[in-house]
Amino acid sequence: QLQYSRAFGAKDLKIFGMSNVPDVRIIRMGRDAYRGVRFLILASDGLWDVLSAQHAVAIAQQAVSQDLNPAECLVRQALQEQAKRKVRADNVTAICIQFDQPR
Repeated sequence: QLQYSRAFGAKDLKIFGMSNVPDVRIIRMGRDAYRGVRFLILASDGLWDVLSAQHAVAIAQQAVSQDLNPAECLVRQALQEQAKRKVRADNVTAICIQFDQPR
C-alpha cells in the first residue's frame, strides 16, 4: 500500500493513476442546511481506523457542547480505542473546523 505522502512526485506511479493534481469540490451550505453544530473533521487513518464517522461526529458535538476542544477529544478517544482493542498503535491527527459558533 502506498503511503499518501509518497504519492506526491511519484513519477513512476502516474501510469497507475497517481496524480499530484488535487481533486477540488466546492459544496455550498445554506443557513438551514444542517441543524446543530456545523464543522468539518479532518483526521488521519489512526482515528478513522477505530472510530466511525458517526461516532466521531458525536464526540465532536459533545465536546463543543461542553466547551472542550473537539480535536483533542477525538484524538484522546481514538488512542483509548486503540489501547482497548489492543491494535498496533498508530499516530492520530485530527483537525476540527467549526463553521458556526453555537448560540
